[in-house]
Amino acid sequence: MGYDDGARSRLQKLKSIDAFRQPRQEALGQETWLGLGLTSLAAVLCIALFLAQLNAFLFARGTSRLEIDSDQSELLRVHFDVTMLDVACDYATIGVFDAFGNVRSNVTRDVQKQAIDHEGADKGHPFTDEELTELEFGDRPQLSAEERATLDADWTSLASGHFQLDDFQQALDAHEFVFVFYCVPEAQQCNVMLQAWMNFSADANSGQLKLHDADGAVADIWGLQVNCASEAFQSLCEDEKVDGVPKVRLYPRTVSKQGSRHFIGLNFVFPMEIIMMSMVSKMPPVFMQRLTDQIVSKAEISLKQRHLHTHATHHNIFKEGCRLRGHLDVPRVPGTLHFEARSASDYQLNYAYTNVSHTVNHLSFGRPGGHPSDTELLLSLLPAGYAAQQAQPLEGRSFVSEHFHLAAHHYVKVVHTRLESDESVRLYLYMHQWNWRTYPRHEPPKTKISYDVSPLEVVASHSRRWYDFATSTLAIVGGAFSSVQILYGLLSSVSTLGQPGGRKVDVL
Repeated sequence: MGYDDGARSRLQKLKSIDAFRQPRQEALGQETWLGLGLTSLAAVLCIALFLAQLNAFLFARGTSRLEIDSDQSELLRVHFDVTMLDVACDYATIGVFDAFGNVRSNVTRDVQKQAIDHEGADKGHPFTDEELTELEFGDRPQLSAEERATLDADWTSLASGHFQLDDFQQALDAHEFVFVFYCVPEAQQCNVMLQAWMNFSADANSGQLKLHDADGAVADIWGLQVNCASEAFQSLCEDEKVDGVPKVRLYPRTVSKQGSRHFIGLNFVFPMEIIMMSMVSKMPPVFMQRLTDQIVSKAEISLKQRHLHTHATHHNIFKEGCRLRGHLDVPRVPGTLHFEARSASDYQLNYAYTNVSHTVNHLSFGRPGGHPSDTELLLSLLPAGYAAQQAQPLEGRSFVSEHFHLAAHHYVKVVHTRLESDESVRLYLYMHQWNWRTYPRHEPPKTKISYDVSPLEVVASHSRRWYDFATSTLAIVGGAFSSVQILYGLLSSVSTLGQPGGRKVDVL
């Protein structure tokens, strides 16, 4: 091709790199362009495989498998550090109960309490009854037309569909002020007042009668009639301690829990001439109007003593929060820790409206005698992939409730974990789920952490040893080189087909 001696010499040296030389009749080996190309391919392939193996060895992630739990300890230690954001230390309590039936309602041993100040100027104060009432019922959804019609119906016969005391409480809660007229149709004095009551309730229920509370706001009022006869709602009248008929009571909407419902009795004095007149003939309209005006007057006086529109907002109840730190040794069976506000010396605070918002600074599980720092130390010895935020998912998380009767419930599945190469590395990791729990109106909310120990354990191990890396690297690199050599033999054989005498020639 007209190469000069220098170029030919350089090409000859380049061909000498051929690692796949084959014997010829006139020489033991001959360099070929095919051999050069496949040699380059083999070199690139072997280097790439070696780097891949080295990367896999240096950045290897741990492997794990599941086995039956080998830890037969009787007790489990729970380390906790929880800040109750709006419960003072004098009221903050922690309890625990388990599947064996063990109940400890106020644990103080191995528990430390530290007062935590609120941020900002407002140091907190208890809610008044009026504030609680406004906030409680302001958060409730509006009643549908059918629900309101059912609750606003008079309790005159069993056919009205009211059979339970809970229904009566719901009827009282449906309006800010409910006037209830207790009577027995057969009683003469009930007949004296019945028509006047019907006039009053018709005006009140239709909205024609406007009554104002202590703040001058128009009140939501309603009039109900209850038949106290034996064939009607005698049991309800007995529960309400109605000692005689007729009776008119005003039930302000309230959240207070008392032995009996809170009411204001409206007492009326009937002149003798009115009673006698009602016995012999129909009462004249003028006397009927006097009775109606008397009911309205007493209703106005009673409503002006109540504040139901205070524009209340949710705020802190206590002047400080409380940080609870410590540990509990519990049986290795399902159980629950609960945090709540409770005090044996204070009977005035309405615990049903306490706020159990909290921050979980730390939560871990271990063997009795262990320390919270042991978990972090043992965690560092596990293979890569067991990050702290995955092993302790509750660390530093806050759960803040913006409404009454809400509490966060946590569900924790505890899994015993050990390192296969070192039996001393044993710790408990856990998975976490949670949701908001709505409590009944008169039940104090509780923050709960329910735990359950899995019957399985995780056995973690470092994925590769150095001799595994050496063995696999030599096998893969050597195998790649051999594969290229086989490929060269096939291509070299194909290149000699059709040549005279089977003489091999350079395909390039």
